[in-house]
Amino acid sequence: MAIRRPRLKPQMLDPTTTLDPYLCTMESGAMGLDVLTGGKINVWGGQLVPYCGRSPALIKQKGTNLHNVDNAWAHWGKNLDIRTGHTWLEALQDLNNGYWLIMQGDYDQFTFATKCQDSFFGDHAVIVGPEHLKDFATLAGDPLCRNFIYIPRLQLQHYTQKLGRRVYMQLYGRWSGQIFYARIRPAAGPAPTVSPHYSSVVTIATSLWNDGTDKWVYNNPAGPTDNRVKVGTKLEVRSARYVKGGVSCYPVTSGTYSKNYAGYYVPAEHVRLISRLT
Repeated sequence: MAIRRPRLKPQMLDPTTTLDPYLCTMESGAMGLDVLTGGKINVWGGQLVPYCGRSPALIKQKGTNLHNVDNAWAHWGKNLDIRTGHTWLEALQDLNNGYWLIMQGDYDQFTFATKCQDSFFGDHAVIVGPEHLKDFATLAGDPLCRNFIYIPRLQLQHYTQKLGRRVYMQLYGRWSGQIFYARIRPAAGPAPTVSPHYSSVVTIATSLWNDGTDKWVYNNPAGPTDNRVKVGTKLEVRSARYVKGGVSCYPVTSGTYSKNYAGYYVPAEHVRLISRLT
């Protein structure tokens, strides 16, 4: 399914604050504002901080939560639909109905192949969208990453349920499957169109576009080594085209180099579609 993605907000590259290590929920909330407004409100998580209801000192001590995001959204006249008391199955239904979700959980439930900061274990927040691969992996904007990734749904389930279980047991001594998430309906626009996945092969050695840094990468223009993606490399792409850096591109989804390239964009003229996968 071809969907509009928000602009990724990597928390360690936020130019508006020095609170970068503590801003996963605020960066997810900033991406949520982008989703809600179709890109009309494009801010960083650091720009939500003055309106979130917590001081920088308290954020360093306790982090932020979904209600802080809701407080900050009010500055722009928006409200966050926090799904208090709801479960993983209800979150999955919201996702399948086209909502984006801000999900809080425990980062240690993601594997090293999924994580973007191997050394981090603890509470975290990501935003996930209604785009899925055939192996039940879901599109995610992880603020610790520099590009969108796909996270297996079972890992997302364990990630969010572990935090829900821990907090509810601490507060109430019992847990009935509740998790911490909020849902966001994308801005009204054209109906989504089917965008199948294809296997493809690189026909011209190529750089890739990275939304996180707004640059062409894998090119090493200043060095002696050509580290462009080599001719013959097999990639899995979606056939939907997006203009990136002035060039018509396919989104790379998974395949041979999924850990390195999933979430990047490859110039359409530099690959040949081989066979449809979905």
